[in-house]
Amino acid sequence: MKKELLIGAGLGLSSILISLVFEPSRQIELWAIILVIIAAIYIGFGISDGRKKEMIIEFLNGAFFIILAVLGIWYSIYFLITGYILHGFWDILHGSKQIKTNVQEWYPPFCMIYDWTIGIWLIFAF
Repeated sequence: MKKELLIGAGLGLSSILISLVFEPSRQIELWAIILVIIAAIYIGFGISDGRKKEMIIEFLNGAFFIILAVLGIWYSIYFLITGYILHGFWDILHGSKQIKTNVQEWYPPFCMIYDWTIGIWLIFAF
């Protein structure tokens, strides 16, 4: 699990560095797009799992984070911050098997640290 955390943190820091080439308003849009992609990945896991209950859980969860991303663009960066921090907890629920959707074992810790790296960055950057 240590490797996944290092890769997630490294990718998070790399994403932050790349975002700095954009003006602040475009950075917010970029972070919203990435949050939507992260949400869509879990929707994909739900579809791939094939069980109706897991598909519904992942779809509803994905919709929640997509709404936070949109609100982050329209109203306040705090919706994006909330989205990234909460998504890290969603990853923990998958990693601890409290959410039963079949995902690759390495993905929840990787995604958790990525989410929290970005969430913490957004707190201090905006």
